Amino acid sequence: MSTNGRNQGARSTSSPQPTDEEALSAINEEALSALMAPVGLVFGCAHAISGVPFDGPLAYLSTAVRLVGVLMLVKNLSTWWTGFGATTQWGKGLVALAKQEPLVTPGELAGNLCGAVLVYLTFGASFDPHTGGGVFALAALNLLRLAAAYGLAYLLFFRLRLLHADKFTPEYAGSERLRDELRHWLSSAMVGTAVDLALRRAFALGVPEGGDWGLLGPLPALSAAPLSAAELVVVPFLILWTDLHFYCVHRTLHTPLLYRHIHSVHHKSRNPNPISGLSFHPVEAICYYSALPFAMFGFALVSVTAHPFHYAVVKAVLDFNPIWGHTGVGGAFGGNHHHYLHHTIGYKLHINFGGTWLFDGLFGTGHVEPRPTPARRRPPHCPVEAKKAL
Repeated sequence: MSTNGRNQGARSTSSPQPTDEEALSAINEEALSALMAPVGLVFGCAHAISGVPFDGPLAYLSTAVRLVGVLMLVKNLSTWWTGFGATTQWGKGLVALAKQEPLVTPGELAGNLCGAVLVYLTFGASFDPHTGGGVFALAALNLLRLAAAYGLAYLLFFRLRLLHADKFTPEYAGSERLRDELRHWLSSAMVGTAVDLALRRAFALGVPEGGDWGLLGPLPALSAAPLSAAELVVVPFLILWTDLHFYCVHRTLHTPLLYRHIHSVHHKSRNPNPISGLSFHPVEAICYYSALPFAMFGFALVSVTAHPFHYAVVKAVLDFNPIWGHTGVGGAFGGNHHHYLHHTIGYKLHINFGGTWLFDGLFGTGHVEPRPTPARRRPPHCPVEAKKAL
């Protein structure tokens, strides 16, 4: 397939288009930067859970992987940058997207905040990651929390059809699609649980001098004091980081090779539901949850003590925010239309990569289309049936 295939359906532009060789080179670099994180993260998790840190040559290698990954990320971002109001072949800029819908809905904000508080309240010593029983209890708690949140959202929005009048499309996905999504949802939940276990155990064990935990570390010190106002100021920046990380990973996964073999699993859900939110290929799940150790690494990089609530915020956004991007329901207590469009038309146009429209606006990949509410006013051009992409 020609590398120009990723631009299929995109709007025309007067700027010169890259040659096939230039496009292929950029795609390979983006793919390489995306695959470095999961490889290092798997080894980091394995070593942290086993209690054996990286030291000697392995410590130098893990540091080099982190450094190269960060440099390639910066290079990709500088290539993607289009400015605040730019219109590109991919889509509209920040100003146009800001007029389309709020950055977050009250439902999204309340759901993620409740999730963060829930994670924070269960961060205590009652789940001691030093012991086998503590590890099992923490894993069970993770899976139970995820199952409760996603199960409740599916029950409310898809079984009881709450807010049906605000649904973006009146159709509901069939049970066959749900079974496939549940299988991938479970594997993603297990990946998120493994990352949480590894980080919690690494925090408990500490990092011996001369070693670290691969892409999990070095890790910052965790404050045992009550949450202060100054520490709360950091929270919005952590949320921004999580959205930026998702945007970068997501946009990279839309390169032809990675889309075909990895990200296409998620895009089988053309009319998504809350379970679709974590219906990932295992490699994509690892890339997705790498936002948590990288956020903690950021604290260590600038020698700032982290608070358990900081950890809880990032984990809660990763765990629960996918629900709101896939409810397919608008209104104040529904999800966002921005990511829903990514599933209905974005798989062809390669637009709306972010969990919100913020970074799509900054990098010119946002698609502007008003929310189709109530459901009877759904635009006829929004497809809901599965179609072959790429």
